[in-house]
Amino acid sequence: MLKSNPWLLSALAFCMALFSACNSSNGKGNPATGRSKTMILHFTDDPAGLNPVNTVGAATVQLHNLLFEHLIALDPKTLALVPRLAVEMPIVSDDKLTFTFKLRKNVHFADGIPLTSADVVFSFKALMNPYVSSAPRRAELQNFIDCIALDDHTVEFRLQDSGPFSLNRLAINFFVIPKHIYDPNNISDGYTVLQARTAEKLQANEDKAAIEALNKFAEFFEDDKFQREKGYIVGSGRYVFDGWKAGQFVRFVRNEHYWSAGSNAPFDQQGMDTLIYKIIPDNQTAMQALKAGEIDFSDNFDPNQYLEDMSGESFDRFFNKVNVPYPFYEYIGWNQKIKDAPQKTFFADTRVRWAMSHLVDVEEIVSNLLHGTAKPITSMVYYDRPEYNKELKPILSDEAKAKALLAEAGWIDTNGNGTLDKKVGGQLVEFEFKLLYKRGNELRKSIARHLADKCKRVGIQVEVQDLDGSVLLDRLKKHEVDAWLGGWVYDSDEQDLFSLFHSTQIVNEGYNWGSFYNVAADSVMEKIVVTWDQGARYDLHKRIQRILYDEQPYTLLFANAARIGWNKRLDNIGWYGQRPCYDPGQFHLASE
Repeated sequence: MLKSNPWLLSALAFCMALFSACNSSNGKGNPATGRSKTMILHFTDDPAGLNPVNTVGAATVQLHNLLFEHLIALDPKTLALVPRLAVEMPIVSDDKLTFTFKLRKNVHFADGIPLTSADVVFSFKALMNPYVSSAPRRAELQNFIDCIALDDHTVEFRLQDSGPFSLNRLAINFFVIPKHIYDPNNISDGYTVLQARTAEKLQANEDKAAIEALNKFAEFFEDDKFQREKGYIVGSGRYVFDGWKAGQFVRFVRNEHYWSAGSNAPFDQQGMDTLIYKIIPDNQTAMQALKAGEIDFSDNFDPNQYLEDMSGESFDRFFNKVNVPYPFYEYIGWNQKIKDAPQKTFFADTRVRWAMSHLVDVEEIVSNLLHGTAKPITSMVYYDRPEYNKELKPILSDEAKAKALLAEAGWIDTNGNGTLDKKVGGQLVEFEFKLLYKRGNELRKSIARHLADKCKRVGIQVEVQDLDGSVLLDRLKKHEVDAWLGGWVYDSDEQDLFSLFHSTQIVNEGYNWGSFYNVAADSVMEKIVVTWDQGARYDLHKRIQRILYDEQPYTLLFANAARIGWNKRLDNIGWYGQRPCYDPGQFHLASE
């Protein structure tokens, strides 16, 4: 007797739903019908992975928040901290160096196993293991030095310093995962949180047992099955991972055993039974898919599409659109120390980075490419935040100034071939570099060509190249990229910029992809995270913004917005001013 294959049946049902959606209307009715409470969303590429400890990225974290949960979290509407897996906000000691959390007793993971403080401690051990690829999150939680289970439902966190961001950072960067899934052989029992935090000292003291456990656990935990295989991705969130076909779709289904099912709280709603993230790298193809009923929703449309393709009677009949500003900026990053390429010292010189910033015409980009729908910026801090440094002046396009700075830095055309050159280590090096961007992002493609044209005018040769998002991210982590176009989406709380620009974040796949190192900058960023007085802290924020402005590790472009289109068969309860500015669980059938 043949056994049925649940995966095959599920995939067949998915394909039939798409076929029905594309062929049921005969051009007269809504093109997306026949799939009831299944919502198909658009992603431009596959997520980096579904392990919330060692994968990052705005789109990826969006998925993490559906599958896993925090002890406390930022309410997307009020931005206030609220309890989640914790019954209430923690008890904070008088010296503010200890946080004690009481856990809810009715929480189970999606496989039915209760969540306890042992899972919380394990999750923190996994995160703090220096051999696990979690450097960006560890950087955000650097102030936490220990995590101890006091009983099955009480856990205590201990801090190194009394800092003003600690609870916010915990709320954003720490997910609780089940120990019985991610460490079934109890390897992590061989080391403590303190030993993970001081691994370098352990090496020096030859604490072989703890070092062996740290390495052995990391090797097990880094296995790709915890990123994409059903049965190995288990959380306590509203939705459950149900399948991933690379380059095609990722599918989640409603968690029928969710501890807060039926609640109307922002984090709890499960308006759709199934969420399918369809991978479409090209935004034009995504627009066609929306209009054909192959997807229900996308927040990736560019300004031209928003103004031209998403208008008119035929669009308005079946679709809605909205432009949602939120903390998100675009930039060009300059790698100051390219791996295994010592001759490529182009961007190690501040004068060269300033020259590149003078070659980019941000006003032209915003006017011509974004039709005025974005805002030029001078700082990495969101312009609506109170700590934003308003004294920083826009860097204007100035070809003559760029040429002068390049010449001052030694870049001139000595052999008359039309390309600037300079002797580096006794060799003549021509100023030629690759500028990379994520495949499918037409806006970044246009910006890359804009810069290449401007550079050519002064004797710099730029090769523009697109890469799959995951490939680009991997190369950035390894510091193999000359320059790149990127964007940062951040939460709407106070920013400290440590994980992006502190020198400690150059190694271990941290976010300092451009290898930026500045002693003064390091010192200011270190002070920010331990300064309680708000006025003094805001002064430090403004100082680090000034240092980064003077150093130009990024050429800052503009603060962008999400341009969203969705099928009217669905309705949403609202939009939020932080990533991803919507909650898939809050969509429901418009007829309900």
